[in-house]
Amino acid sequence: MQHRLFEILKQAGQQPVEYGDPGGSTILILPHGGRVLGLFPPGSDENFYWTHPALESAEAASQLYAGSQWHNSGGERTWLAPEVDFFFPDFPWHLIQMPPGGELLVPTYRKTEPRIIFGPVPAAELCVGDRLFRWRMCPRGERKISLRAVGVCGRIGYCRPRGDARWDLVVRNILVNPSGQYVDAPWDDLADEGYAVQACGIDSDLGHFNELEYHVPVVDSVGPSAACEETSQVWAYRGTAEQIQSVLHCLLTPDPLVRS
Repeated sequence: MQHRLFEILKQAGQQPVEYGDPGGSTILILPHGGRVLGLFPPGSDENFYWTHPALESAEAASQLYAGSQWHNSGGERTWLAPEVDFFFPDFPWHLIQMPPGGELLVPTYRKTEPRIIFGPVPAAELCVGDRLFRWRMCPRGERKISLRAVGVCGRIGYCRPRGDARWDLVVRNILVNPSGQYVDAPWDDLADEGYAVQACGIDSDLGHFNELEYHVPVVDSVGPSAACEETSQVWAYRGTAEQIQSVLHCLLTPDPLVRS
């Protein structure tokens, strides 16, 4: 099926591309900004990803892309690190922007305390377990946390109630190398490296969304790290609390996290 978002982007002068798999799921790619902007289950026009509110109409989308501000369409994108060198302060690496109101779930090998990158993150929103880190992401302003590569297992989950007795669960499967050099660091302490997983909650002029981010080790200009090949996977599920809990048990944690 051709999604409404596809038609709006075309009318706004963009060149989106849709790809479907044999099971009926679809991704929508926006070349402008290099985004995977849509992830849709079979037969549905309801996106798993967050997109900019301007993309609700062709007129507003045209205005967004004609403006000089950051064209943050939403969805999934890849950036270069260290962010402070390549992008800051012009515009705020691999990340997905998700609708607000969900919980970040990161399996860990041991208790792994987060590093607060910016903004106040109330302790009541965080749960640091022996094998699972959780952040109930209720953004007010702009807030961001990081988790060290040595502690995380290689999966990042985001679980969100939809308000219609169903839940969305998006899981990113990544390769984490605890021996790798992860160079992205807090802006106020550039020597504090080693973080592979980050999350950011935004409720400001930039929009109202949550970001799931992960990094790969640095690529040197010479030596054995002069190049790398990176592969990750995104799995998305929509269903009842019982169905989503079953997936959580298989992919992230045996702990009961969602209820009807």
